[in-house]
Amino acid sequence: MLGLWKRKRGITLTIDVGSSALKFLVTSGSYPDNFVVRDFRMVHTSAAGKQLSAGDLSAVLRHTLSQLNIATPDVRTVISGRQAVVRIVELPRTSREELRKSVAFQLSRYVPLNPEESVFDCAALAQAPARDGWQKCMVVASRRTVVDAINELLRTVNLTALMLDVEPICVINAFLAAVDDFDREEGIARIESGGIGLLHMGSAHTDVCILRGRVPVACRSLDMGEMDVIKDYATQQRIEYPEALAAYQQAGEMAPEVRTAYTRCLGRILAEVKTSFEYCKREFDFSCERLYLTGGMADKVGAAALAKDLHGVPAFRFNPFVKVEVNALDQRIGEFRAVMGAFTPALGVAIRALGL
Repeated sequence: MLGLWKRKRGITLTIDVGSSALKFLVTSGSYPDNFVVRDFRMVHTSAAGKQLSAGDLSAVLRHTLSQLNIATPDVRTVISGRQAVVRIVELPRTSREELRKSVAFQLSRYVPLNPEESVFDCAALAQAPARDGWQKCMVVASRRTVVDAINELLRTVNLTALMLDVEPICVINAFLAAVDDFDREEGIARIESGGIGLLHMGSAHTDVCILRGRVPVACRSLDMGEMDVIKDYATQQRIEYPEALAAYQQAGEMAPEVRTAYTRCLGRILAEVKTSFEYCKREFDFSCERLYLTGGMADKVGAAALAKDLHGVPAFRFNPFVKVEVNALDQRIGEFRAVMGAFTPALGVAIRALGL
């Protein structure tokens, strides 16, 4: 699940198996100097949070792959943050091989999963401060049934997963790759050691990643996302979910009633972020200095400004594609830019080389 940076060439297909949509990203070239988005698709697979059956998902995959017209048997895949656990722990300093043995032996101490029914990976965070003789490590785990189901789904359309990575790690990967260029483009100062809140706000959940400068400190998943906005709006307006969904998906500025529901949901998310940073202040003596927002919920017009008003710190809709060439999309560039936040995990895994 965790991996090393490596330049990639040729055509790469990445599929993000999300809670309510499949995101397909076709890229080529080497990152960051000559990395190109060739094509993309976002296919909604749920109207109200209920995932399609395996057979229906297979049909959607087959149909979309025929549209993409890509001839590759290999794919890089993103596992939803709801299906994985990410922990950052402190362990005695040792080799990667010994670290993996140690985590395997004590996995149940770090994640709330049965070790015999789980798959995991771990990596040392070399730049993270730790006690003498110790090292901070990132541990990622998921149920084996989740991984097996994704592999089986891909096999039904004759694809092989070269890599499976989990959403929060993909988001961090994309962020670390592009944040310096993004900050320069926005004209904002680099945060060297202060607190950063990286929020990937998806359809059914939000991944909250806390970094100190460029070093991950904590990750958590909140069961709040765009669906909560739509359900709130539907309840307040006394309309059915599909009608509320259509209103939410309107381009441009949000309608006042939609904006009200959006603000309530965003406020709940940011309240949890505030709680996380209060913990960081007590334990590590740093506070939140900036928020970066990604995901479909972050793609709504005015999201960053609302987050700033609610949380009281500068907030930005993060563009992970700041160093990526998109001209190959031609007339679809505008369409892609409007939803690019939703493709942050796909980009994060597309520029990685090793994984589970």
